[in-house]
Amino acid sequence: MSGYVGRLAPSPTGALHLGNVRTFMIAWLRARSLGGKLIMRMEDLDHPKDKPGAAAAAIEDLKWLGFDWDEEYVQSKRKADYLAQLEILKSSKKLDTLNILMKKTQEMALLTFQNHSCL
Repeated sequence: MSGYVGRLAPSPTGALHLGNVRTFMIAWLRARSLGGKLIMRMEDLDHPKDKPGAAAAAIEDLKWLGFDWDEEYVQSKRKADYLAQLEILKSSKKLDTLNILMKKTQEMALLTFQNHSCL
């Protein structure tokens, strides 16, 4: 298996559509053609928009279409993992660097907008 890792990341906010299938097909073909790994990561973090049964229906539909994957995750069930990684970032001071970079990026974007505004 190569080092390539791809992902399928549906959001359970409704039925899959042709655009989802196209995107999943590209991700699946790339991972399989490179001998890599494909991860199914259900993006269920927008709880107000999540529809009951949509996650199970998406998985069922994707399997029916012939897609397969090597690992499966549900984002909302990984909160402890994310919090642990956040603590690692905090203790390494990398989070401070990230905050500085984000602030500079926002400032640059604002300046660009102000200097090139069509208003």
